[in-house]
Amino acid sequence: MLITLAVIGVVAVMTVPVLMNHYKDKVYETRYQKAKAVITNGYKLMMAHYSVFDIRNLPVWSCEDEACYAKEHSQVFKIVADSTSGLNKNNLAKEYFKSEAALSLFAMPAYAADDKANFSWNDIGYIFQTPDGILVGVDYDSAERNISFYVDTNGNTKPNRVKKDLYKFLASPTGVLADVSGELDGSNCSLDDVSGCSEEECNELNTVVSPYGNRIQNMFNSNLAGHAYYYNGCRLEFQFGTCNYSYFNSLKDVEEYCKTNHTSKPDECVLD
Repeated sequence: MLITLAVIGVVAVMTVPVLMNHYKDKVYETRYQKAKAVITNGYKLMMAHYSVFDIRNLPVWSCEDEACYAKEHSQVFKIVADSTSGLNKNNLAKEYFKSEAALSLFAMPAYAADDKANFSWNDIGYIFQTPDGILVGVDYDSAERNISFYVDTNGNTKPNRVKKDLYKFLASPTGVLADVSGELDGSNCSLDDVSGCSEEECNELNTVVSPYGNRIQNMFNSNLAGHAYYYNGCRLEFQFGTCNYSYFNSLKDVEEYCKTNHTSKPDECVLD
């Protein structure tokens, strides 16, 4: 009997932590999907409210203060607090950690300094919180008309780790969200230079129209008339005629190609 109980105890010690971790991962994934849906649906409602089909045409772009952002977002999101009322950035989590950060049994603090994620709520302009605790920071890049969302799916509750409860999304003009959380881990992947992108990151970027799309199209109209371009999972493909393609691994490569080969309007070859 004692032997049987001992065996049961050993099995429990081995299996319970695994089951608990699996359960936690399921909880993280559920909250991730919910947060993504909340943002997507909110901005689709905002576009429908103003009868526009492109995020870049929303009136929110003309906002000059947080009160204006609060007004626009409160029309489509259920908000219990925001950075204009009841949400103090100083009371939010001070530190977040990279997805691969490992706890140390011998170091104080438990995480090494280089394990900290590239993120702080103090760098975000407008922040709001939903009734179920999701924190959303909204960052507008006026130069490229991009919207980035920084999301903590469970508020101040730990683990405060990238790809567990902290994520970054980049919105396409139609409101589709790409998960670019790798940037918070220090990834070298970006739309400016895709050479450092993993296959997973490429697939995510492929869901978002390049923020340089309009400029590239203008470049084509002026310098590459009649040629088509495609943004295809981390590379730009240019079709000349019907079967010849040139491939570029970065937007800088496109710029240099335009300058050296098609210079009827060289000023329009500049993408910066």
